[in-house]
Amino acid sequence: GTAAYDIALGINLITPVPVNNIPLVASTNVVNILGQNTILVSTGCSNTNIAQLLGACATNIPSGTAKITAYNLNNKKYVVVQGADSVATRKASKVLINSQNYNLQGQQVCVGGSLTTPQIISC
Repeated sequence: GTAAYDIALGINLITPVPVNNIPLVASTNVVNILGQNTILVSTGCSNTNIAQLLGACATNIPSGTAKITAYNLNNKKYVVVQGADSVATRKASKVLINSQNYNLQGQQVCVGGSLTTPQIISC
């Protein structure tokens, strides 16, 4: 989705013009997410790899908000970006790619505000 593309572009995984070797993979094309350092992006439960990783997906994200959560499991790092909807997920992706402008401390932060000016809010 758009939020995943924003993140990949923002952290220089891909160039602005897509090329054949983009290291961005749709969740439906991933057989086993475990054992790989990964950023997982989803609205609610639409990314089944999140449920594979955590045993469940977040269904209680308030409308208009998103969560960015870091996990360290079996010596691998995972970042899960989940929004209540696609706009909220894009807000969180903007926070993640512009992390130097936000106070991202701890294992989880919640994101609200608008798409043009996302803000860290209380979880």
